[in-house]
Parts: sequence; C-alpha cells; structure tokens
Amino acid sequence: MTIAAPAAVRSASVVRTGGLLWGLVALFFFSGACGLVYQVLWVRLLSLAFGITVFAVTVVLASFMAGLAIGSFFGGRFAERLRRPLVAYGIVEIGVGLDALTTPPAFHAMQQLYPAIAQALGDSEAALFPVRVGLAFILLAIPTTLMGATLPIVVKSSLARSGELADRIGLLYAANTFGAITGAALAGFWLIGDIGISRSIQIAAAVNAAVGLVAIGMQRLAGPDDGAQEQARAEDRQPAYSPTARRVTLLAYGLSGVCSFAYEVVWTRMLALVLDTSIYAFVTMLTMVLVGIAVGSAVLAPFVRRRWNWPLAFAALEVAIAAGALWAIWAIANLAEIREFLESSPSLRRFVASPTRVNFVVAALTILPSTLVIGATFPIAARIYTVGVSGSSERLGEIYAANVFGAIFGSMLGGFLLLPLFGTQTSLLILSVASLGVAAALALSAQRPSLPARGALVLLALIAFGGLWAVKPDLYGALFATRFPNSEVLWFREGLETTVSVVRDPQGVRTLYTNSRGQANDESALVNYHRRIAHMPLLVRPRASEILIVGLGGGHTAGSILQHEGTRVDVIELSDAVLGGVEQFARINYNVMENPNLSVTLGDGRNYLLTTQKRYGLITSDTIQPFDAGSTNLYSAGYYGLVLGALKQDGIMAQWVGPQDDYQYKMMIRTFLSVFPHVTMWLTSDLLIGSREPITLDLAETARRFESPRARAALQSAQFDNPQSAANAFVATRDELERYVGEGPILTDDRPVIEYFRSLPGRGQGEPPDIYAHFSRDPSKVLVRR
Repeated sequence: MTIAAPAAVRSASVVRTGGLLWGLVALFFFSGACGLVYQVLWVRLLSLAFGITVFAVTVVLASFMAGLAIGSFFGGRFAERLRRPLVAYGIVEIGVGLDALTTPPAFHAMQQLYPAIAQALGDSEAALFPVRVGLAFILLAIPTTLMGATLPIVVKSSLARSGELADRIGLLYAANTFGAITGAALAGFWLIGDIGISRSIQIAAAVNAAVGLVAIGMQRLAGPDDGAQEQARAEDRQPAYSPTARRVTLLAYGLSGVCSFAYEVVWTRMLALVLDTSIYAFVTMLTMVLVGIAVGSAVLAPFVRRRWNWPLAFAALEVAIAAGALWAIWAIANLAEIREFLESSPSLRRFVASPTRVNFVVAALTILPSTLVIGATFPIAARIYTVGVSGSSERLGEIYAANVFGAIFGSMLGGFLLLPLFGTQTSLLILSVASLGVAAALALSAQRPSLPARGALVLLALIAFGGLWAVKPDLYGALFATRFPNSEVLWFREGLETTVSVVRDPQGVRTLYTNSRGQANDESALVNYHRRIAHMPLLVRPRASEILIVGLGGGHTAGSILQHEGTRVDVIELSDAVLGGVEQFARINYNVMENPNLSVTLGDGRNYLLTTQKRYGLITSDTIQPFDAGSTNLYSAGYYGLVLGALKQDGIMAQWVGPQDDYQYKMMIRTFLSVFPHVTMWLTSDLLIGSREPITLDLAETARRFESPRARAALQSAQFDNPQSAANAFVATRDELERYVGEGPILTDDRPVIEYFRSLPGRGQGEPPDIYAHFSRDPSKVLVRR
C-alpha cells in the first residue's frame, strides 16, 4: 500500500489537473487581455502630461515593464511559500483591478503636479527624464508589479505540477499572450473610440475582479499541497541541466529580450514608411507582434517535455530570429512586387482589399516570421532554467524578469541609439549579429552536442547571412521607388522621432513627408493657403507680437508670420529631422530657419503648454490632420484649455479645422466653442479664432500691419491687398456657429473619437459639411465703428 500511494496520489492529481487546467488557461487569457488594455490606456493617459516623443513613450513603457519584471522576480520567491496559490492568484487579480480603478484620478493629480516640477527644473530634458521615470513608476508600480507576479504564482498551483511543468508553462504563457492580442485589438479598434478611456478601465477592472473570484473558487478543486504530492512531483522530475547551461540561458534570455524589443522599435519605424498614419496601423503592428509570440509559444509548448538538446535548439531559434530580421528588409524592399502578386490572384486579392487588410498583410509578411520564433524561445528557456531543480516558481520568476528587464534596455537601445545613429536597415543588421552572438553562447553551453548538430547550426547561420546578405537590398531606394514612382527623392533623414523625406513629382512639385504622411509642398495654391492661415490672426489682433506655433510643417506659417515687424516666434516641433526638411523649402518659407526671431524647441506641443510659464499673444499650429495617430491630442477640449492658460488676457488662438465629414466638422467646432468664451470663423470656413475677450476687427489697427514694405509684400502675395480684404475673410460669429453645430458630443482626452474614426458614424466617411448656407459672412458684425 505504501508503494502504491504515490501512484494513487498522482492519478488523482492528473484527473483534477485535466479538469481544471483549461479553466486556469481561460483565466490567464482574460488576465492577459486586461493587461494589454491597461497598457494601451495608461500610455495614452501619461502621454497627455509627458507628450508623445520617443523619450516620453519609452519612459512609460519602461516603467510598465519594470513593474512586470519586479513582480515576476519577487512573485516567484513569494510563490514558493504558498500553500493556497490559487487564492493568492485571485487576490492578486482583484488587487490589479482595484488599483487600476485609481489610475485615472491619479494621472489627473500627477498632471497637476508635473508642471510645477518641470518649471523648477527648467527646460533640461536630462533633468526631466528621471522625473518622468519616477512619476510613471510611482503611478504604475503597484498594478504592474501585481501583474508580473501572476505567472509564477499560477505555476505554483497544483494545476501546473507534474513532469509536464515546462510545456504547461508554455501553454499558460501562450494563453496570456493570446489574451494580450485580444486586449490590444479591443482597446485599439473599439474601446477607446466607442466608450472612452475611463469606462474601458472600469470594464477591465471588473474582468480582473471576476477572474480573481473564480480563481479563489477553484482553489478547493486544486487538490492538497502535501508531502505525498511533492513526492509524486519529485518522481516525475527530469534531470536538471548543468549550472553553466542554466546561467548561460538566463543571460541569453535577458539579451534576447534586449534584441527583441529593439527589433520591435526598428520594425515600427520601418513599417511607418509604408503603412498609413492612423492609430489602427500601430495597433496592427502591436497585434501582429503578439500573435507571433503567442503562436510560437503555443506550437512549441507540447514538445518541450521531450529530452532534446534544448540549449542547442535555443541557439538555432536565435539564428532564425536573425534571419527573420533580414527577411523583413527583403520583404519591405520587394513589397510592390508582393502586393502586385496578391492583387493578381483571384483567391488572394481579398487580403489587400482594404487599408486595414493591407496593414495586416504587410505586418505579417515582415515581422511575423521573427516573432513566431521569439515566442518559441520562452518555453525552451523556462525548461532549461526550471526543470529538475527545486523552486521552479522562483526560477521561472527570475528568467521572466531577466527577459522583461532586457526589453527595457532594448527599447532604449533601439529608439535612442540605433535608429538615430545607424538608421533602420543597418540597425536590423546590427541586431541580427547580436542575435547570432546569443546563439553562439548557447551553442557553446550545450551539453555534448553532436558534430552533425553543431554543423547544422553553423550551416543555418551561413545560409541566413550568406544568402540574405548577398542579396541585401537598398531598403530606402526600394521603398521610395514603390511609394513615389516616377518621382525623385531629393533628400531624406532618419531622425529620433520620424523619417523625413523631400520628394519631387513629375510635375516638379516638391513635397515634405514625415514617415508616410505628406506635410507640406511648394505647389502655389497650397503655399498661398498656408500663408493666408498664418496672416489672418495677425490682422485680427495686430498688436500680437509673441507667437507660439505647434508644429513647424514646411515652415510656411512661421516664415509668413515673421514677415511682420516686431514678431517673435517660438515653434515646438516633435521631429528633429523636420528641421532639415524645412531648409529644403527656404525659397518659399522666407528662409525661416535663418531668421533670428525664430526659436525652435524640440518636443511635444502639449507637454510644452502644460509646463511653460510664458504667455503669448497668439497661439496657432501647423495644419495637422486630426485623424493621424496622436493628433487628436491637439484638438481636444483639454488641449484648448492648456492653450487658453498660455494666452495673454487679450491673446487669441487660431485653429485650423479642415472640413472632414459633417459630423467631425461640427464636433471640432463644438469642442472649440466649449472652451473659448469668444469665437469667430474666418477664411474658407476652416479657421477658428478664439479668445477670452470679444473678437473685433479694427481696420485702423489692421492697417498698421501694412505699413512695413516687407509685411505688405507678404500680405499681398497671400491676397490680402488692404485691410478691407481682411474684413472680407470673415465668416461667422459665435452665435451663428452655435446654431449651426447644435447640441452634441465634443472631443475629449478621454474619448478621442476622431483619431479612432472607426467608431464614428459611417467610420468617418459621412456626408461633407454644408459650409456655405449657414453663415452670414457679414464683416459688419465684428467691425469696430469709429
């Protein structure tokens, strides 16, 4: 009887495990979905204070991942002492949900605190960087640490105790990542646009609480945690790897995290040149990365119980990752031919039938091969490091933490060093070499690898680099040839934030592009349009001298304003590479970059307004499309509130509201009206001017702007021949605008619906606005009588 007891215990455990394992997989799926929902929402919330620069976004992601790593590391140690691990897991999930509910008000409080700190430190990015890291970590430390602790605690449960530990780790990891895919897609495609950030957090918190309660209820079905079960587990245990192999695996998986996240940063920049500029393109990229990781882990998980030479297999996967990175270069360079092939096939053309489908196909072709292999490395690394040794939960926490800490450094390596110094293509080559280095270290640590196995690994590396390096394409040459057929690329630069290019088309028109978005060109009608937008507010408020412009664009707005004597212009520009592009348009922007009255600050416009103590007579911006990713931050009521706070008492804001469809157009006007006490509309029904004080047009004051020969020439070139021509540009009063837009929703930071235009009626493709029938265009309503 005593001999049969362990077998009986093991049999009962298997029955319980078979019945409950899939329940735990389901719980971990929903936990992963909530985690990615939170990540997407918290990045968005923190961007309202820190901005959307590479530095700011990296701070947020690093803080998020640091919490995960710390939670995994210490959670593994905590899990080893647990006798009721599912109860602990349930409490952790409930804790994540409860703490997540506090994040919106906590972020709001931080947004009130951050300006005072930033003003005390001045404009030093070096000084603000650790402040942002500290504030972000304080806000995210508790929920992310709890999230990181979930995997080792779940592994500790009796549901994951048997000789099949390694493959169950892979299964749970895959389930969690599949949940993350769902969370990323839900947040990006539906939740933010449909119900807003705050309600999305509430829903995710409710799901966390439900997961926690179910996990606590499952504990009584999980079986006893007694010595007999420990004996059964000990009998199932497989031989441990050598200490050297385990140490090398820990280091290699950490370095793999560095390379993997750096790959992701570089892939994002590369795909930004070919995908559209909407938020959905970025959601597609994130989703495809997660799909690869989840599928790779799930496919390999059933095999890791086999007694293969896993260090050598890990090395082979690192070689495959390197090859996949080079494949991405080739695929992007040959994208035109690939798309032509898909469109020519009746059975395949449906995959490129819409922009969203094209985004998914391009992301799948370029980054899915590598991410599949990246996902497969986790169950292997976990097996080598945990199987056959005591404290499996603790060791799992250590190896997962090593990878996540590596990812933190990888995000900085890719964004701060590789891209600015070497560009996209060379960065991918450097990372490929680094992956090969990791593979070599793993191969050397393998226990008694056969000569054919080592030979096969070397051959795979030679094929990967010998073949692909031999046909190494000119990435940018191929991209530009695809995007701009029959056009000439005059100049381009990969900057810290974006890739900027200047292209001349067959008609001789030069266009400035940031990534794939055309920002400005030298076509005469468009240049004239920008100049009129620049001059109009100065004709309404002729005494304005201190001007702030958010976004440099092609330099037309800043150059035109600086033709007026006594004006001084501050520009906040996100991308350093744009400055070089603007120089290519010196002939039409009045050589603005050489004007001594121009001051350019690299950074996020909203973050600048939040922290500046300077007050302006006029604040305006480049004509930024509101549906581009991140752009709605410059059209919301929250943004206009910051602008109002940065204006002098009689200062004005000029806001371009280029007509989209009727719904969006009215929403943008309604939002502007909700903040500024006094509002008028000008030009072709696309320029709003708002102020604290009544907006009137004093033609005698306006005439002062025509006194300077230089200003007069600039005004006349924009069809402002005299003060009366400024009056003729009037469109509507506030009362007229209020009657036109009626009651309805406004654009808020919580629900940036125009950026998430799939949530709009007609998905943002409704009827165009009727901009002519509703406005008086009677300048007498604003003229000052003398």
